[in-house]
Amino acid sequence: MKSQEFHKSFLDTCFGEDGSRIRPKIPIFISSFYLFYIFQFYIIFCSSRWSQKLIEFVIYQGSYYSFSHLGYFLKAHINDFNCSTHPNSISGHTFYHLFFYVTFYVTYHHSKKAKSTLHKLSYYICQILHLVNLSLTYLGGYHTPRQIIAGAIFGIIVLIFTFLLKKYCSLRMNIFVYFLNMTISIYLAHNFCGYTPSFELLTGPGFLWYFLAVIALYLDKNNKKKLE
Repeated sequence: MKSQEFHKSFLDTCFGEDGSRIRPKIPIFISSFYLFYIFQFYIIFCSSRWSQKLIEFVIYQGSYYSFSHLGYFLKAHINDFNCSTHPNSISGHTFYHLFFYVTFYVTYHHSKKAKSTLHKLSYYICQILHLVNLSLTYLGGYHTPRQIIAGAIFGIIVLIFTFLLKKYCSLRMNIFVYFLNMTISIYLAHNFCGYTPSFELLTGPGFLWYFLAVIALYLDKNNKKKLE
């Protein structure tokens, strides 16, 4: 009985409630968020296959932002307010860092081309920051272990779906699926939740994705013409 109570208590306890939590004055999550995008655009525009890299970027962004809004909607309907004043059941921090850690890893190691020192250094810095931020999700008292596990499970499901859709379906189908998911999820998150997602970090980039999706379709059409 005591063992069960211990595990239940640990899973639902915020770290550092006594004031020992680790929270930098400038959250590493926010500062590293922009660094990750600088790295991604560096990879795109320095690649000899930049159009293909941009298309791949659009697919992953469509998956992340559409499912992030869906995660917000799910949070609002799971009664877990631990570590926060609003629904906090699925750790968005965990989902973000797991999703991009894995996609960075896959895209980096999938390419057999030799990589520059700057490319390698940028990649490893980003991956280390993802791991540091994952640890701060708990050590900063942002989420309980249960919420972190929920975010990880959500992330794994989304990653499997994303890789399968990318592998077996056309770009048009990928864009259509994420367009539909993005539109429905943003609507649900902004109209059927007690609080709304951050415009700067989620909804704004989500709206920008629609524009990027059009560019991706145009580039894909041009690439196919070149092969004819």
